[in-house]
Amino acid sequence: MSDYIGIELKRIKSKSEPVSVSSDLDLKSYNFDDNSIFVAYLFNEVKIDKAAKLNFEDIKSRLIKLRVFNESRELLLWKEEGGIKGRLRIDDDGVETDCTDIPQVVYGTRYEKGVLSEERGTEVKIPFLGNIKIDEKRNRLFVLTRNYICESGQASYIDSRLVKFYMNDKTKGEE
Repeated sequence: MSDYIGIELKRIKSKSEPVSVSSDLDLKSYNFDDNSIFVAYLFNEVKIDKAAKLNFEDIKSRLIKLRVFNESRELLLWKEEGGIKGRLRIDDDGVETDCTDIPQVVYGTRYEKGVLSEERGTEVKIPFLGNIKIDEKRNRLFVLTRNYICESGQASYIDSRLVKFYMNDKTKGEE
């Protein structure tokens, strides 16, 4: 079974800090640049775009969960009774932590005019991908997730974050 890819355990430095947002969201204060990505899970849609295009005031009333990320950090916010709660996860800083990186296929077998879609009707706007080819076979969009592990008698996942979007599962050598 040459295509099998096992889960590789790795050890990195990482830290997680609680955050709370009362009004406006200033991504620069969390060290996110304009090329960072956001995924906003709203009551009526999912929005994905560059962090520079995030209008927090526009989505705050419909927010379920928001992830702003790049390869070194992620800000996760969610709505809870009494306001918006969250955490900031920063890699390459903090304590030694075990984790796994898992590539996941993003639904969608067509990409036209900034919209990723498939036959069953699912679609999401991802305007920053540019001119890419996506199909049902080799040319697929992936999102890399990092899963953090804690061992206290039994190993279990304690947190996860989005790291990046990319084309094809490069761990299988598909370029």
